[in-house]
Amino acid sequence: MEGRMHRFAELLRPDLESLPDDARAVAVGDVLGFAYTVPLALIGIVWLGRVTVPDVALREWPVFLGMLVLVYAFRKLDFQFFVEVKEGTFGGFGGTLERVLVWAAALVFGATALWLVVVWRFASALRQGIRADDTFSRWQVLRELSMSVAEDTLPPLGALALYRLWGGVIPLPGLWLSVVRPAFYATLAKVAFSSILSAPFFVYFARSPVFEFGSQGRRPMLRFWASSSSWPLMVEPFGVLAAGIYIQDGLWASLFLVAGAVLASILAHALSRAVEHAQHRSRELERLESLSRDLIQTHPSASRLVEILERHAVTMFALCQLEIRVFPDQVVVSRQYRDRAVPDEAWEWLAQQKRPRVFGPREDLPWGERRTSAAILMVPITETDGGETIGGVSIRRRQNPERAAEMLPAAQSLAGQIASALEAASLHSRLLEHERVEQELEVAAEIQASFMPRRAPDIPGWQVRAIIDSAREASGDFIDIVPLRQGRWGFLVADVSGKGVPAALYMALTRTLIRTFAFEHPDSPDAVLTAANRRILEDTDDDLFVTVFYGVLDPDKGTFRYANAGHNPPYLLHDSGSKEVTELRGTGVPLGMLKDASWEAGDVSIEPNEAVVLFTDGVTEAQNASEEFFGEERLVRVAVANRDRSALDLRVAIFEAVQEFMGGAPRSDDIAIAVVKREQRTGKAEPS
Repeated sequence: MEGRMHRFAELLRPDLESLPDDARAVAVGDVLGFAYTVPLALIGIVWLGRVTVPDVALREWPVFLGMLVLVYAFRKLDFQFFVEVKEGTFGGFGGTLERVLVWAAALVFGATALWLVVVWRFASALRQGIRADDTFSRWQVLRELSMSVAEDTLPPLGALALYRLWGGVIPLPGLWLSVVRPAFYATLAKVAFSSILSAPFFVYFARSPVFEFGSQGRRPMLRFWASSSSWPLMVEPFGVLAAGIYIQDGLWASLFLVAGAVLASILAHALSRAVEHAQHRSRELERLESLSRDLIQTHPSASRLVEILERHAVTMFALCQLEIRVFPDQVVVSRQYRDRAVPDEAWEWLAQQKRPRVFGPREDLPWGERRTSAAILMVPITETDGGETIGGVSIRRRQNPERAAEMLPAAQSLAGQIASALEAASLHSRLLEHERVEQELEVAAEIQASFMPRRAPDIPGWQVRAIIDSAREASGDFIDIVPLRQGRWGFLVADVSGKGVPAALYMALTRTLIRTFAFEHPDSPDAVLTAANRRILEDTDDDLFVTVFYGVLDPDKGTFRYANAGHNPPYLLHDSGSKEVTELRGTGVPLGMLKDASWEAGDVSIEPNEAVVLFTDGVTEAQNASEEFFGEERLVRVAVANRDRSALDLRVAIFEAVQEFMGGAPRSDDIAIAVVKREQRTGKAEPS
């Protein structure tokens, strides 16, 4: 049976064999759905033509014209929900409240009112067909048109016939129970007819071997069909109410109900978009976290990276084409849902880029490819130190392409994960060539140092300077500077317990998680630490932990909101007043220790000529030949003595003071220092 359906579909569309399996199954469904519904749509149009009363349309044309405007408004306020019927496979259902309007019109003016939605369907299909840029899209438009017309004519016409059979009259006389009862029964029949009409389409996908639903997966598919088919039961009975009010109380009273329907549509539209956004972000975060867990827990190698990415990245961006390449020509992942493969010219262009780009539908593409109706994200994979572009991520989105930019944070995090994994795999291959622990520690130090930003950000009115000086035995010290929305900046300094590669990899996971959640909670550093701590404990079994200080700077307001997870408290150096220094003390325990731990956020203001000094314990615990510690008092003395100097000079003064104190004593820990200073007045930026 399956083979015969495919052969029939190939007669109408010979290019099916050139499509990937899942896209071919969808394309066959479009062809079969069109072939199944076209006769039904023609029957519905002929039936509608036979029962149409032209005098009604001529007499009530102002009302019909107003209803057509309302149909357009309701269509613009559609609502849709996507449900994962199988891992990586999503189904969408939804609609508009135009059903209430059209069904009410049918009960008032008869079957003639159904032409409202039929005319709209053909006009909408014509507009979509003109915009369609490939065979796949055109067949989808044809299938949706034939199915919509069949559903908009046969079920309501059948329901109206039953309505008259059960004693109902048109127009609906009023809202008495004896009058309304047949109308409600007809409404139930209309919904039932629509469900039966769409059932074969769902049966095809449930039984298709391409999607491998199996006996267990067919039950979610059945529930999805029941949900998508029965939701009109919640809204279409209001069409009976609207018709009765129109007849009983007049046009203005019915318009009051229509206004309520418009408000409900606005709310449903916004809610469905918010739910869809939350679903996408939740899925992306889940996949990113799973990817991080697998990368840190599995053997680092290029072959394992391909396997892990195929398992996690492909399902991260639903209903999108995803391609990942490592330059010059290694294809890591290629999921061609319905579009052609990304041309080589696009990858050559991306190899020269450092920043991601989002191209909207119909926007000119810099590599010369023909414009499409899909949105395209091109995200470079750069070395973890921000150097050479070593690969790229390409995502093409046709479903709601105007919202493609929302996927950019997840795509950038994915690119960062891949870059870290590629570097980890590269480092692992080098580690295999060496047997001594000393060489392993040196490689781990390279991992740790690679996450340090290479250049200070350019923040008008502010100076930022940082340094990490790695010890002979590498630790997990790291500093990160995260650009956030609305011009804010996140400043992160942390220290992982332990040494060597485990600490460096633990640091990589922590940095990735904090960066990921920083985009989700740009104003709440305490929420960022709470979310990262929960995922660290869920995704790792190590006994390691990490002290973290994370603060968010608003450069325009001069506010600094922070949370401190057991880290050395940074110092806020005041420009004047009786108090020279404010300690930004801890607001909770280190990450990776307690599952239910929480942190509180602190707030300070940084006035002109004031600075925040962030550091790790490699500064205060530096020892001289007599095994004395440098300590907090010396650090404060040096910082206060140099507080009027630039951020660079202040950082250098602290570092040189530590070096002078240690003399020739050996050092066993990293030294990490960051200085964030607000300028007294706008001046020229100092050299890096």
